[in-house]
Amino acid sequence: MSFITSLLNSAFDYFYILFHTLPRDLKGIYCLLALKYYVLKSNYFNFTISKYFEQNYKKHPEKVALICDDRKWTFKHVEQFSNQVANYFSEQGLKAGDEVALFMPSRAEFAMIFLALTKIGVVTAFINENLRLDSLIHSISCIPAKAVIFDAEFEEAISEVYQSLSEKRKLALYCYGALKNSSLNASNIKEKMREQRDDLVKSKHSGNFSDVACYVYTSGTTGLPKASIIRHSRYIMFSFLKKTVLKLNENDVTYIAMPLYHTLGGIVCVGSTLITGQTLVIRRKFSASNFWEDCLKYKCTNVGYIGEVCRYILDQPPKETDKLHTVRKMFGAGLRPTIWRTFVERFHIESIFECYGSTEGNASIG
Repeated sequence: MSFITSLLNSAFDYFYILFHTLPRDLKGIYCLLALKYYVLKSNYFNFTISKYFEQNYKKHPEKVALICDDRKWTFKHVEQFSNQVANYFSEQGLKAGDEVALFMPSRAEFAMIFLALTKIGVVTAFINENLRLDSLIHSISCIPAKAVIFDAEFEEAISEVYQSLSEKRKLALYCYGALKNSSLNASNIKEKMREQRDDLVKSKHSGNFSDVACYVYTSGTTGLPKASIIRHSRYIMFSFLKKTVLKLNENDVTYIAMPLYHTLGGIVCVGSTLITGQTLVIRRKFSASNFWEDCLKYKCTNVGYIGEVCRYILDQPPKETDKLHTVRKMFGAGLRPTIWRTFVERFHIESIFECYGSTEGNASIG
């Protein structure tokens, strides 16, 4: 009798757990199958980042693609800007397979220059804008870069390391903006690109799904940063992962105040525009006091976060904007379990997706 009772109790426990976890498991299976579909489809049609963007541009050219510093770029503007940059660098001799270092702040131009380089098959290394001296030298020289593209505000940082870099290999310098130091021989992209056609790319590279698209560096916690290879396939997969798990569509607006040289900003969020056609709002520096005001102003529906960002937001005094915004979903890593429920209830967040992995790893946990 005790055996039968034990068996019935075990069966009850099994079905009780199954009943409560089945919705979660079915959702997980759906997300996995949907993601597999997008990846297999992309592989079959040999899609690349620039090919996906071309589709989105043709579908809705007048839709806003990027918002940064209160300036808006439509998909048409992004297409024209990236075509001009691509044509300029093609004239400079950069070709498919070449590698360049991109040393720029987290602004719309970062995303558009990266897109431009993918159009001609050039591989971009996302350099941490906070690096200086030896760390900067290492990050640029650890890849066979033929050029460094940097923003005018980083002129001093490049001046400090250029001699050391030039001793290792010949490097061309391209500055986005006017230089103040005439001793640094760098072409002004912002000026030169205006001379180029914006309606087509003269040396367009068709590319392959398996080609290398960019390098994203590890955090350098246990040593110097290491350049992790990100292929078009992985970039596309990460972009569709966000869309699939959060059930987003092209009408959603993403907000990111995290660095674009990291995976979350430069791939997952920028990819939501380039690959899946959503609008992306970029804030260069995170501001806890202006966070919800930004989200309300731009009608953002989802937000990317890392580290202690959520705690900083929660520490702000209560405001009307805490619940007036349209943000319903958040994604990232580092939200403490101790504040999770408080955060969700105070700000009326529908769901939060946490994902753990490494830049150089092959698997993630969500």
